[in-house]
Amino acid sequence: MALAEGVRGRRVVLTALALSLALAAALSAFIFRSPGGTVPHARYYRAVYVLQRMDPSAALEPANIPAQVIRTDDTESLLHHPDKLFVLRELAADLSSFAGVMPDAPLFEAYARRALGEPREAAGLLSRYVFETPYQARHYELLCEMLLESADYASLLLICGEWRERDPVCLPRRAVYAWAARYGLGRYAEAAQAIQNAISCIGWEGKVYAARALAADGREDAAKALLGEVRRDFPDQQEAALRLWSRLELQPLRL
Repeated sequence: MALAEGVRGRRVVLTALALSLALAAALSAFIFRSPGGTVPHARYYRAVYVLQRMDPSAALEPANIPAQVIRTDDTESLLHHPDKLFVLRELAADLSSFAGVMPDAPLFEAYARRALGEPREAAGLLSRYVFETPYQARHYELLCEMLLESADYASLLLICGEWRERDPVCLPRRAVYAWAARYGLGRYAEAAQAIQNAISCIGWEGKVYAARALAADGREDAAKALLGEVRRDFPDQQEAALRLWSRLELQPLRL
């Protein structure tokens, strides 16, 4: 009996020791063997730093990168790696591992996923981020771009509504995204009416967007009447209106 108890005791001690060593190894890899030496969360900062040099949009986000991270060989090797997709996948994986640890990790991972050609995954990350963080108009606009690229028009319309609740001021880009969402859903008459309601902030362009939706709805005469109003009321914008109309005829959902 005493022997059995002793064996069990040693097993408990050995198990505890193994767990302790594993934890120490993990912490060592996370901090001391990470790029930048003893900088906590160094892999996160490295990922952000490299991403911001690869993606001008991500570079607009504020980030305070420790100098130790910038000067490492690992950082330089990623910056000069010939396979950019490989680098982006590495950055996305590193950023994903810091979800729940670093508040902006989902935001930067969304940029990385978008750069990888994964707008749906990027939109999922960013939608949770904007819900949990203080309001930033540029993040809602970025989310709308990702949803439009994903052809997720139903979610795009919902996000435009949520954006309007958080900022009720008439915003031209939001009005255009809402138009695109309704147009993509085949709700052409509604798209035309909604963007005409935003004429006060979007100006003559709203009439051109409305005309495109009316034409898609089979109401050619109404569309021509709106274009006539643009020529009459905004004579100095005729060439610009024609270019916008031509573009919308070819690619109405390429904003």
